[in-house]
Amino acid sequence: MKPLEQKILKHLRDRGWDKLRPADVAKSIMIEGAELLELFQWENLPLDEVKKDKAKIEEIKKELADVLIYSLEMSVLLGLDTEKIIRKKLALAQKKYPARLMKNNGGKEPGTESVYWKKKSASEERSMKGVFTFISDKYRKTRGGHSRWLLLLCEKCHKPFAVYQKDGPGSLKRMYLDRIAAPEALKDLQKRSFKQLKNLTCPSCEFLLGVPIIYPDEKRPAFRLFQGAVEKKVIKGQDLGRVQL
Repeated sequence: MKPLEQKILKHLRDRGWDKLRPADVAKSIMIEGAELLELFQWENLPLDEVKKDKAKIEEIKKELADVLIYSLEMSVLLGLDTEKIIRKKLALAQKKYPARLMKNNGGKEPGTESVYWKKKSASEERSMKGVFTFISDKYRKTRGGHSRWLLLLCEKCHKPFAVYQKDGPGSLKRMYLDRIAAPEALKDLQKRSFKQLKNLTCPSCEFLLGVPIIYPDEKRPAFRLFQGAVEKKVIKGQDLGRVQL
């Protein structure tokens, strides 16, 4: 075991965390990964520009450290050789993504674009068909025209209960009915009158998650989520088709 892994193990043992469940550590990795992703949610700057932004780099260092620490904790708890599994995965990646083909993906050499990138794009496009599409309307435009998909989970039982379109930056305090993408039972609530709406509860454990409201600024029906009742996980487009509720 390498010195850094030994330090991680000592950190866990000293706090009585050396029996943590792998699933809980995996959730922590995903949560911290989502926090890291949010740093880039509204921009996609070139590498050189990001490196020049000292304030951004400090934020990245903090969030990246959390991801790396939890990842190492998973490896240490399972008794894995971290360096060995990384080397093995890297070797597979080198075969899957040949250096010469990847280096010339800009089309500098004839055939490069069609051989790999066009097939990859076509495959991703097919996987997205029939899944979810962002709703683009005045509400989205007033929030900068940006949205992201969130998988919402019950804080008590940690089971997912909805896929939600979150428009604009900021925390999730309310859940607009017209932004619920799945499941159908929740999505169909927007067809009902406000008086017919009941409290939002977890379908798995019946934990109370929120209450129906009419957001006064926009006159839109929504659920006001109780603080700490709902976990959120940012999901990428290609992963939406794998979501099971």
